[in-house]
Formats: sequence, structure tokens, C-alpha cells
Amino acid sequence: MKDFLLGIDKINPTVSGVETFYTMTYHMKEKAPEYISSKIDHFGYYDGTTWYSPDAGNYTNYTLLEQNIYPSREPNVDSCYLGMMTALKFPTGGRAEFYYELHDYSGVLSDNKQSIISESGVMSGLRIKEVKYFDPTDALPKSSKRYFYKKNFGSGGTISSGCLSMKPDYVFINWLYVAVV
Repeated sequence: MKDFLLGIDKINPTVSGVETFYTMTYHMKEKAPEYISSKIDHFGYYDGTTWYSPDAGNYTNYTLLEQNIYPSREPNVDSCYLGMMTALKFPTGGRAEFYYELHDYSGVLSDNKQSIISESGVMSGLRIKEVKYFDPTDALPKSSKRYFYKKNFGSGGTISSGCLSMKPDYVFINWLYVAVV
């Protein structure tokens, strides 16, 4: 049993005494995870996989932990889409369809927050990639809007405009703790 809102299927506002309906469609919302699932990526988004946990007694093998924990928490593109709204039907009969993509980045803020390290990859969560608008009777879109998250896209840029403010760290080797008394 799911203990949280999985989505809204219809909104029925009354406009000038006339009932109108907005109908929402979601991607496989019945497959959405249980509340507080442990199958999460770096930032808590559902990824459908169990992250690495060492065998009992291996918690001090820091090299093994470092090599396995981070990769086990990478985003899973297939699971990210579960429960995402894919279409919105308007009272007029037309509809909008939504397409998503994973966030990507081309820089990571340094630990001391003084510089940006050049590194690229994908990260948790989805963002709108494209919205297509359809008339009630048309199979092909009437119009669409595509979003690009690239530096200097207008002049042909292909490098992500994303920058991580931090990269998750799961193992702290040689970490110093200074107690202030």
C-alpha cells in the first residue's frame, strides 16, 4: 500500500457555471516505490536498486567501500520516470505531452568552494526536455517547445550548463576531527 499522493487524475474546476476537466496521465505510477524506499540514488530519488552494503565485518575496508558505494548510488534512468506526469489533457480536448531527461553537469564546486573542477556526468532527478502540444483531432503536434541546458547553445555549444555544488562522499579516509574545548 502506498502512503502518499501518487498524482492527481482529474481536476474539475467550474468556469462560468460550466464544468471543465483537466486529465493527467502518468508513467507507470502503479510501479512507484513504497514510501521511504531504501532503493535511492545519491540525492534520495528512487533508482530501483539496492545500494552497496558491505558484508558484516567489512566496514573498515575503506578501499572496498569507496569502490562500491558511489557506483551503487548512481541514477537509474529507467526508474526515474516512474510516476512522472506524461500528459495533460485540457478541457478543450487538446493535450500537452511531457518528455524528460536526467540532469547533467560539466563542473563540480571544489570542497573549499573556491573553484569549479571540470568534470561531467549525469545526476539525480529529471528535468523537462520537451513539451508537445496537440489539437483534439490531430495525431501530430501542433507545436512544441524543446529545452536545452547547454553553455552557449545559441552558438552551437554542447557542454552542459549544470554545476554540482557538491558531490556525495560516503567514505572519509584520513578525516581529521578537531575538538574545541
